Amino acid sequence: MNTIKLQIFAVWLTVYLLTPVRFEYIKSYTAVPDKPVQADNVKDRLNKLLVEGDIPMLQPEEVVIINLWATWCGPCIQEIPDLNDLVDKYEGKKVRFIAFSDENETVYQKFVGKRRQFRFDYELSFGNLDAYDFLKAFDQRYHGRAIPLHLMVTAEGEVKQVLVGASPLHPQMMENFLDEQLK
Repeated sequence: MNTIKLQIFAVWLTVYLLTPVRFEYIKSYTAVPDKPVQADNVKDRLNKLLVEGDIPMLQPEEVVIINLWATWCGPCIQEIPDLNDLVDKYEGKKVRFIAFSDENETVYQKFVGKRRQFRFDYELSFGNLDAYDFLKAFDQRYHGRAIPLHLMVTAEGEVKQVLVGASPLHPQMMENFLDEQLK
């Protein structure tokens, strides 16, 4: 019996140590990378990484909210209704909401097929690993391993803030950022 308890504890400890993001939901920080990401203008760099037929190029006058997510990520899925509300609120304004997943679109279609009520109103990009890897490099706290990850990008292409993990505070922080940028 003690052997089973010890094995259970060992599994729990391994999970706890390898997934710190689960235990720290409310994380955000100003984007000041330890090692600067090689991009003078994030939108220009991202435009070079977009593949034809994916999402349209980012325009200079657009403010952008970028989300990194996956269908297997519970916190990612939980926050999507609040993110959809932001899309609705800023419709018709010079704001883009874009979500990148390292999964391919087939995985997403299977996911949606099992959840008929699910909708994600962001522009969606699947399997563009160059863009995904570039964006996750802005996660300095967890070295690109944490999702959901949100980047708030000014019209000038500067990443103003990075939000790591899911939090009920994040949509309000994004809204504050957008209101400030759209003045």
